[in-house]
Amino acid sequence: MFQLLLILFGSVALYYYRRDSNERVWLRLPTFEDYLRHSLQQAENGAQHACIYCHSDQTWEYGLASLMDYRRECVCLGCGHRLWRKEQQSLPL
Repeated sequence: MFQLLLILFGSVALYYYRRDSNERVWLRLPTFEDYLRHSLQQAENGAQHACIYCHSDQTWEYGLASLMDYRRECVCLGCGHRLWRKEQQSLPL
């Protein structure tokens, strides 16, 4: 019985640790507006939303915890770098 409680407690602790870790990484990303300001200074091919690492213009935006999460994160499909974060009030249905 003690081992089962220990496994359950460990699972819950790991879940909350990973959830907090994802949010800390998300908070370190620049906001969309900051990213645009920085990328416009470094733009080589004229694409406003181009990746500053590989200059690809293909990105993918998703929710941090789920598809419908208001905390959004954008990733470059060319090199896989996390580019920016933003908060979206409501998602279109």
